[in-house]
Amino acid sequence: MKTFIAALFTAAIAFSGSAFADLTESLTVQVTPLKGGAWVFVEKEGVPQANVDVSVPSQKSHYKTKEDGRVFVYSHREAAHTLTLNISEQGGETFAVQRLIPSNR
Repeated sequence: MKTFIAALFTAAIAFSGSAFADLTESLTVQVTPLKGGAWVFVEKEGVPQANVDVSVPSQKSHYKTKEDGRVFVYSHREAAHTLTLNISEQGGETFAVQRLIPSNR
């Protein structure tokens, strides 16, 4: 029961904040967690950004956003966990974003 309450509390905190993370004055990242991974949407001044590097350091995997600014990032763990994503704009800095990914069960 204590584990369930702790997981519920963690999920509530993770999802109670804004889904948007301002990385710079104009680069915005939206992460939508799902079972098995997360959709990542990157835009700059309201325009979707293509070819932005999205990496998952714990899995040593790299993805690039498509023309619509979106990419699905896979997570290979079954249990609920926090996924750290590194977002790198071409010629820009790398920023980390963390989101809780629900259990695959």
